[in-house]
Amino acid sequence: SYSTSSTRRMRFVSSVDPVASASAVSDLNPATTIVVTVTVKGEDETLAVTRTMKSWLLQGLGSHKRPDLVVSRHMLLVTGNEKAGRGGIVKPEGMFLIPEHTRCEAFTTFTAAGLLPMSIVFGWRIVEKIIAGAHDLDTHFVETNPRHNLPVLLALADIWNDAFLHCLAGRIVSPFTEALSSYPAFLAALESQTCGGGNNGGSDNNKSASKGRGTSNGVGSATHQNGKVAAEKRNTVMGNGPSAVTIDGGLNGNYDRSLYQGGRVVPSELIMAMDTQAASTENARMMGLEGMEEIISNHDALMCSFFAHADELAFGSGIDRDNMDSNGNAAIPLSRNTSFGSAVSGVSTGGVASSANASDADMAEGNRPSTLIICGRCDAFACGQLVALSEHRAVVSARLWNVDPFARGVGSSLRANRAERLKERLQRMYESLAVGGNIDDDNAENNGEGGYRVNLATSTILGHYATRMRDQKTYVVKNP
Repeated sequence: SYSTSSTRRMRFVSSVDPVASASAVSDLNPATTIVVTVTVKGEDETLAVTRTMKSWLLQGLGSHKRPDLVVSRHMLLVTGNEKAGRGGIVKPEGMFLIPEHTRCEAFTTFTAAGLLPMSIVFGWRIVEKIIAGAHDLDTHFVETNPRHNLPVLLALADIWNDAFLHCLAGRIVSPFTEALSSYPAFLAALESQTCGGGNNGGSDNNKSASKGRGTSNGVGSATHQNGKVAAEKRNTVMGNGPSAVTIDGGLNGNYDRSLYQGGRVVPSELIMAMDTQAASTENARMMGLEGMEEIISNHDALMCSFFAHADELAFGSGIDRDNMDSNGNAAIPLSRNTSFGSAVSGVSTGGVASSANASDADMAEGNRPSTLIICGRCDAFACGQLVALSEHRAVVSARLWNVDPFARGVGSSLRANRAERLKERLQRMYESLAVGGNIDDDNAENNGEGGYRVNLATSTILGHYATRMRDQKTYVVKNP
């Protein structure tokens, strides 16, 4: 949509919640808005949101234009399901089909699903630079030796943290510049879809090796049969799959205390651009800064904070400076046992006092893993590189864990069938309330059609919801 300053902006709606749709279009003008729907499989929830946006457009423009003209000029659909365009949601000429070989949601950035909205907002010249950056990283990935291959090295670092340091809580990705504030969310969506699937199994050697790692960490011991089963399950989790959980660290350092002192070690990933995007006299004047010198000075402070955060995680606050070598390198202080996943603290071996002392409450313990990603300048070319880097990294990590990174039945599609059955159950509750005023007894509720049974807790709470909503909804009782 165009704003008052004639610059294009993009809004996202991924929830069927009507409040989300209303919030997204609250300050938009239907006459200058294009709705682009992206759905790989044609999910019902996504199409429901599309119908909501279509109603908004028709309400705002219907009195001035024909409905078919509004749809043809203001609505586009990108999908991998040809049937999704039926029903008059969009015109045939407004539908873009995702090729069969790219119908995996995690890797649709460089299909029409990503290129179409980006070209509308930024223009094709910018999109060309994004594609060029991605191609540059693709070439690096294919032609570079694994010892210097960035996606391979980052994937190996992730495996080191997961498999050997047993950091199973995922990792926290912290952007140190506003321009990269959306990178953690993109990375979280990508890796959860590529690395979040179950392990495909493997050779007996791999299985025995994973069990050995679990036993050496003190997890494999058990005194009774139930304990053995639980221990074997824990070994499977620790040895045969990535964490696939990425947490957005944000721009405000909200997780710093838990990263420095928390009882569970969580790997960190920090990302930063060397050049500041505010390097212009216009930006300096807008912010009331005294020229370029003050802008660069502020960026210097940000860069120093970036490296200070990484060093604090690695070395902590209690470095034994008497043990520094000639290069200024200090021994890494260890206030925990050698098992990184352990939450036992209070033992100091590297110059860090016991955390039990109140005077040391604000000291970072150190020995926390972190990865730094630095680009020279955050422009369209670098953004394309980051997208390709993240994709290749996720694929390498998934392959090394023997997980299929191109699985298509992932995410919300896995619960689609259950959601449809619950919709049917809710409709029957509405009908029962409309006719008799009471919901059927628990036994009747828990016997679904086709042998499907609804969880008793779910059925009970869904019944309370139906009772609460009956005065707000117009019920249509189906003919028997």
